[in-house]
Amino acid sequence: MATAGALATVVAVGLAALMPAGALGDWTTYRADAARSGVDSSSTGSLPFASAWSSPSLSGAIYAQPLVYRGLVIVATESNEVAALSEATGQLVWQASAGTPVSSSSLPCGDISPTVGITSTPVIDPATGRLFVVADNTSGGRITHMMYAFNAVTGAPVPGFPVSVEPPGDTPSAQLQRVALALDGGEVVVGYGGNSGDCSTYHGWLVAEPETGGPSTASFMTPSTQSAIWGAGNGPAVDAAGDLWAATGNGSAGAFGDQESVLKLSPGLQLLNSWTPPDWSTLDNGDADIGSSSPVLAPGGLVFQIGKQGIGYLLNAAALSGVGAAGIGAGPAFQAQVCSGGSFGGAAVSGSVLFVACSDGVRALSVNTTAGTFSTLWHGPSAAQGPPIVAGGLVWATNWSGATLYGLNPQTGQAVVTQTTPAMEHFSTPSASDGKLFLATGSTVEAYTIANPAPAPPPQTPSSPSPTSPSTAPASTSPQAPPAAPASAASAPGSATPRPAGPAARCTLRLRSARVQVERAGRFGRLGLDASCNVAARVTLSAQITEQLGSRRRRTSRLAPAHATLAARHSRTLDLRVPASLVRALARHRRETGTFTLSARAVGTIAGAAAGGTRTTAGATVHARLRL
Repeated sequence: MATAGALATVVAVGLAALMPAGALGDWTTYRADAARSGVDSSSTGSLPFASAWSSPSLSGAIYAQPLVYRGLVIVATESNEVAALSEATGQLVWQASAGTPVSSSSLPCGDISPTVGITSTPVIDPATGRLFVVADNTSGGRITHMMYAFNAVTGAPVPGFPVSVEPPGDTPSAQLQRVALALDGGEVVVGYGGNSGDCSTYHGWLVAEPETGGPSTASFMTPSTQSAIWGAGNGPAVDAAGDLWAATGNGSAGAFGDQESVLKLSPGLQLLNSWTPPDWSTLDNGDADIGSSSPVLAPGGLVFQIGKQGIGYLLNAAALSGVGAAGIGAGPAFQAQVCSGGSFGGAAVSGSVLFVACSDGVRALSVNTTAGTFSTLWHGPSAAQGPPIVAGGLVWATNWSGATLYGLNPQTGQAVVTQTTPAMEHFSTPSASDGKLFLATGSTVEAYTIANPAPAPPPQTPSSPSPTSPSTAPASTSPQAPPAAPASAASAPGSATPRPAGPAARCTLRLRSARVQVERAGRFGRLGLDASCNVAARVTLSAQITEQLGSRRRRTSRLAPAHATLAARHSRTLDLRVPASLVRALARHRRETGTFTLSARAVGTIAGAAAGGTRTTAGATVHARLRL
């Protein structure tokens, strides 16, 4: 029965572009974004390829992919040094320590020396400006994996850190934290495998650590020993629902225990579903695991996986085989030989095209989402074997063992750029931002000019929601063709390619579900909104919730903003976290006549060539009643 104090809650949401100088191209995690697309959308036109700068020598080897944030290039080393370099000049801006690294001689095996420190690619949360790194530390002869947090702009340590992110009950010396860090729902997800050589007793692990510090909140362990989660340095992909995708390596226990598998896990690291090839035992015995690459979120609700055998598997993300042994044996939607050798590091995704790392040269695959198949478009130079990215109109891959960087025509695979570099570490892959490419080379970083940086407008204030002009237009999901190679790259290297004026900027915003998803036994709730623009934009999703009880009592709560870089014509889900107090309020009143109304308005300001060289704005509004 309704009461006079029925609760009415209004969520006011604004989506506004936030593109200060250099921010459009922020590369804050391995392969640029949570989905690991590997696409840089911050560069326009093209420039002649040229060296921009070389950094000073840092104190240790760099295995991690460089990150880019607010004009800084941030790297981490095996000596536990974290350094920020000027994106423009390469000069050292700040430097911080993440504890004492572990002597390689203290470990049962491995191929990193003389010390093991920060091996994985760190992650930056643009909402807080915090940089998170996981370091192998030693103190008093005790080895521990510790998470450090720094202000990404100043390098100042964040209070409450470091904290231990050691998997419960493990042997620290046997676990290598190689896989890139991931952000998911306010937590940093940390993955583990073993040292090179598969020595001692270890498991594949994922550990969730709150961004605010304190004890880890969740963990997942493969039942089988070994079964590493490592991905040649790639990280778990996070899909639109906040679920994580990881792959495991070969096990050693004989019995099945989630080795050789594609795993789908909830934000709380509960195993939701999995897929395992029927020949998993043969793969085990031959050390031919599928976990040398991380799952790739392909278009059309498909997931692509490839490993050391070079066989590409296309899976239906919504219909894997099952948990545990139930996931064995069911065929994928499609499979075919892709690489003559193995694949290490996975693939970049541009629209319906996958650029796949192969030990005998990058392959480009076209995904047919209707048929659920893929076909090979081209095979690049055999030495271009590193994990690829897409930037400045080219596909970039390294020959990390041969100290060479390649820039490939995305239509043909032909080498447009072949650049000798200083020596690199295993599976090195560049990052890109604002017309430059950044590559870790041993203990230094090389920067190269590849394109024009996209112009950026000043930050905009989110507009207040407009309840009178609703729009329920969905975000665009049409596949995007691979980027065309710059005409000037091959024919006129001394001139930049002019960029014609494009169509008017348009953005859309759509609520994925009117139901508030309750997480962690009511600790918070989650709302997902799909945002999309027809041109690249840096966006911030801001919101407030107003509770209206009767005619007099009213309370307004601001939600933490969500941030993302949107590639042109690519839909991206932005999550809003609903605090526990409001989740409880929803639960108390869900059987009453009170309503919970979401009013959301997307407002974007997009600069530059895609808008004909001018700043334009675009907006969309949605309304919906919320429920638990």
